[in-house]
Amino acid sequence: MSGDLVLARARAAIGTRFRPRGRTPESGFDCVGLAGWAHRRAVPAGYAMRSADAARVAAVAEAAGLVPAEGRRAGDLVLLASGARQMHLGIDSGSGLVHADAMPGGGAARSAALAGDRPLATKGGLTWRRWC
Repeated sequence: MSGDLVLARARAAIGTRFRPRGRTPESGFDCVGLAGWAHRRAVPAGYAMRSADAARVAAVAEAAGLVPAEGRRAGDLVLLASGARQMHLGIDSGSGLVHADAMPGGGAARSAALAGDRPLATKGGLTWRRWC
């Protein structure tokens, strides 16, 4: 699936409610569910909700068929450090990030501009471009 199609699907989900381990627009998304849905792929079950092990996440992603990418472009999956022992997946929009997170007052899939010094740092430079 092209990066443009992935990004279009992710943008179509903006406003969907947040739900931990959510996998569909009807039930809600978490960041992993949104990434899988946008790519039209099943996501692994039973993953840890809190972890700082980027190498483990990379191994799971690559075992699922994701190909590591050099640089970033629209539609790429990006692993971000969002806090202590907390990683987050987002879909690069070219000028920001489409992602699902818990927001005050009820979470939602949303688009966030990541200009300048980017509020979320890329975790170990991990970016994946496409599924095998």
